[in-house]
Amino acid sequence: MLPDELLLKLKEGATSKSCRTLDAIYEICREQEARKNYDFSPATIARLGYKRGVPKAQSIRNKSATRYRALLQCFTQKHSTKGLTPKPQIAPDW
Repeated sequence: MLPDELLLKLKEGATSKSCRTLDAIYEICREQEARKNYDFSPATIARLGYKRGVPKAQSIRNKSATRYRALLQCFTQKHSTKGLTPKPQIAPDW
């Protein structure tokens, strides 16, 4: 699922404050993509969005913030490079 689609699903049934927070997190993640910086950790997103209403990193990690973590995980999976191309094994020169 793409982050755009997930954002719409997460906003269904959410409070207005949660919707604003999800929008802010989404915008920060899009800016990270534009900078080609694919660090979507709660600490980074909280630090970049502290003036835009993004909660602190610990609040994002809390059990009640599953919507926020789901959005961050979606961006992380979108830019994951695991399994695409393995690093070549170089034999040591003995």
